[in-house]
Amino acid sequence: MPKKTFRPLNFSKVRTYPVKKRFSKVQSLLLGKTVRKGARVRSLIQGLPNILAAQSLKAIARKIARAHRANKTVLLGMGAHPIKVGLSPLIIDFMERGIIHALALNGARRTPAASRRRNAAPTRACARSSTRPRASGAPPL
Repeated sequence: MPKKTFRPLNFSKVRTYPVKKRFSKVQSLLLGKTVRKGARVRSLIQGLPNILAAQSLKAIARKIARAHRANKTVLLGMGAHPIKVGLSPLIIDFMERGIIHALALNGARRTPAASRRRNAAPTRACARSSTRPRASGAPPL
């Protein structure tokens, strides 16, 4: 196939305007705030921007904290991603501290999650068995 050639672009009719007059969905009030060294997690969460996934994270954190203070059950439903990205220690810590009371996991995550908790790789038998559906639900980690 022959190589294509292009004429240079003509910018003679392009008009510019100041960036301050440009419309933007993100406003400076919505941007995240820096956190000083040694700050509490609360400061980090409060400093997250109030847009997109950070806004959802803040809402979920408030709901979990409210449920925990009211002594209500918190059930964490999840698939593979939280384990895949290394959140197992945090999830286990929340369970041990009584913040998360129960887990609802897809069948493929039960055994590898338990193996990672012990810092061990799942065996072939565990890897095979973890993909089969369980009739009675997943046992605790």
